Amino acid sequence: TKPNPELLRQIFLEANITQGYDLLINCNLELGVAFLAADIKATNKQGRIYHPSIPMFINGDWGKYLFAFTQFRTQNLFNMADIYTGMAQMPTLEKKSWYNLSKNDKSKAGELLIKNGYDENKKTVIIQPGSSKKSRSWGVDNFAKTANALLGDQNIQVLLTGSPSEQNLAEEFCEKVQKPVINLAGKTSLKLL
Repeated sequence: TKPNPELLRQIFLEANITQGYDLLINCNLELGVAFLAADIKATNKQGRIYHPSIPMFINGDWGKYLFAFTQFRTQNLFNMADIYTGMAQMPTLEKKSWYNLSKNDKSKAGELLIKNGYDENKKTVIIQPGSSKKSRSWGVDNFAKTANALLGDQNIQVLLTGSPSEQNLAEEFCEKVQKPVINLAGKTSLKLL
């Protein structure tokens, strides 16, 4: 059975846990816990906090990021420490590059981009329509619709990536997009990408 939010709230209030806090972080999706989070006095509240007119009110960018991934936690464990650290408004650790790219590598990447029509004066949106599992794929049609909407802006270019085995998917994507895109699917190594 699901907890009764009003009963939980009454128990909480009777426990007289009413002192103020600097920061409250609620990483729980349950409505009852959101009610409790709303009643706790805190200068700053992050995560799911009950709001009468917004059914799923999530406060704070890191909290929104966390709850956007609730259905994908098994694939997104890598990011959980960063999310909790961000919700606590602590500085996240500096990200270190997995690859140390030489000047030669950077030069090759630049040449590949220019050869395929890259314009350094435009904003670039990178789309990877493939995935390691079909169940995780958003679908070529959705990516193509998104690209068509983005390419309505003259200052945006779309760069398509993918493995050699995803070249057919990339071709299908390109057929559905109304303007040219920079198709690098199967043309780069992971390091060059």
